[in-house]
Amino acid sequence: MLEKMQEQIKKGVTMFALHELDDTKQKRCWFVEKAEELPSFLQSEHIKELFHEKKSAYWKDGDTSYMLECVLPKTPLYIMGGGTIALFLAQMAQMCDFEVHVFDDRKEFADSHRFPWAEEVLCMPFDELFSCYHFQKDAYFVLVTRGHLNDEKCLKEVLQLSYSYVGMIGSKRKNNIIREHLLMQGYEKEKLDEVHAPIGIDIQSDTPAEIAVSIVAELIQKRAQLRPQSTTESVWKKVEKDCILATILYHHGSTPREMGSKMLIFKDGHIEGSVGGGSLEYAVQKQAELLFQSLDTSQVMYFSLSNEDAAKEGMVCGGDACVLLEKADILW
Repeated sequence: MLEKMQEQIKKGVTMFALHELDDTKQKRCWFVEKAEELPSFLQSEHIKELFHEKKSAYWKDGDTSYMLECVLPKTPLYIMGGGTIALFLAQMAQMCDFEVHVFDDRKEFADSHRFPWAEEVLCMPFDELFSCYHFQKDAYFVLVTRGHLNDEKCLKEVLQLSYSYVGMIGSKRKNNIIREHLLMQGYEKEKLDEVHAPIGIDIQSDTPAEIAVSIVAELIQKRAQLRPQSTTESVWKKVEKDCILATILYHHGSTPREMGSKMLIFKDGHIEGSVGGGSLEYAVQKQAELLFQSLDTSQVMYFSLSNEDAAKEGMVCGGDACVLLEKADILW
């Protein structure tokens, strides 16, 4: 089951993991693409709505609990222009789980060695790019080409695509000029109002690195608004048979990570991902070590951090978290 899911998320398909649990362990788990693939007794309107909205959720039904994980592919980010800002932007965006693609019409700038963090680097005139390249739906576009003429060309084409975000570099004056050009050419005011221009959150940025920080911050903000309570695929791709998956089912109070946050604990001791660091993460790792030695295949653990303990951890107040531990080898 899990192997099929990994194959699908590598193809960019949104997948779902539905966990059925009691108070101590996981009873069953399904990996599916559509709600219709679940057993009929689980095809409620509530679950179908969660699938439609691509949301994760935790709920109880009598003595049984359920946790639905929406596993989304990485957010595709298309950077038009391979200049200095793009260098910092590509690196930061890749660290923040964006799938980075860089385009420039100059060979020396569209160089994969220059952008080792990018999934793809392509050299092509912008006039030709949009007529022959297949962009993913609901993608994010950042226009940071070497001049306003190319920015305007790219913006015209992007506005005709299915996108979730488009931002354009430049001063207010430059962006207003481009906006007026497009209005006179018949582009809808509502569409132009969606363009983030000037791009980035206003943090009084000055240097290329600071500008990239402001852009990535805006990208993260937009993604959080559009993708509430979802799990990215980066950790799922790294699951192997000799590891234990730790997943936050729910939490209350001041806990560092949200529902669905995931960590892999391997037999050799190394980890991937995070469920929050500090005392919680240490407790999860120790419990995983015991589960490796046990005949049990899963365990639900409860973690409580008092206000006093939280203060020792440097947190304002305490909180509770419920974490599912499951051996990966039974999921294949």
